[in-house]
Amino acid sequence: MPQPAVQQPVVQQPVVQQPVVQQPVVQQPVVQQPVVQQSVVQQPAVQQPAVQQQQNQMEQLRRLQEQQQNQVRQSQEQQQLYAQKQQYDMLMQYMEFQQQMIRDFNPSRFI
Repeated sequence: MPQPAVQQPVVQQPVVQQPVVQQPVVQQPVVQQPVVQQSVVQQPAVQQPAVQQQQNQMEQLRRLQEQQQNQVRQSQEQQQLYAQKQQYDMLMQYMEFQQQMIRDFNPSRFI
């Protein structure tokens, strides 16, 4: 005959909780390090074609902007020179008119 299985009682050990001790937070003083400026040495690097193409386009754009600025500057200078020439021409006409008046002046007309 089979013997009945005897179950042993399960004994649980009590869980002992340790108290949590919080350590005080000590703030360290902030020490600022002097800023050391480093020069960047550009070394030739293998660049991806898309990046290289974008840089080329940016350079072309910069050159076009410089050309446009130069053209605007030249146009302004030409306008100033034209205005100065017009002033000069008007003064010359005025002086010629005065000289003609002096030549044509005849005091005997007024007597």
